[in-house]
Amino acid sequence: MGTRLLVAVPADEAFSLLHKKRILLVLVIVNCDAKQSAHYVVISFNTWYITIVKFNFANKHLEILYTSGKSKKYHLEKQVLQGFFEVVAAIDAARDIHDLQMRPSLHLERLRGTEKRFSLRITRKYRLEVEIDWENEEKTMGIVEIEELSKHYE
Repeated sequence: MGTRLLVAVPADEAFSLLHKKRILLVLVIVNCDAKQSAHYVVISFNTWYITIVKFNFANKHLEILYTSGKSKKYHLEKQVLQGFFEVVAAIDAARDIHDLQMRPSLHLERLRGTEKRFSLRITRKYRLEVEIDWENEEKTMGIVEIEELSKHYE
């Protein structure tokens, strides 16, 4: 069985994992735009196929939370933090939007009045808000921008 998840690790750690043949390749593509965003492209080997996933963090506090496990802005219970990592792992593992829709626990839904913004359930109380920049006309594949971790109904 191959590796399915590795995202946003320091370069020396990625090199170590690459050396141990746990991953094939990790690319960090930095855009020189106003957002100064980085896209995380993970290419990992699975016994059935190779997956290529693109997503980035529009919210730098969430990126720090994801890479280090803690953040000054977000003081979360263990259950919420674990749910956050599970939802990001689901985004990473998804080959298209249908993979996210097929998981009822994520409760993927479009935010009202928007075409590209969605929420994914972390717990009954917390949601991960994302924006998807669609790459095809069918709106099944795109770059997922992770924007906010919010309390539902607040």
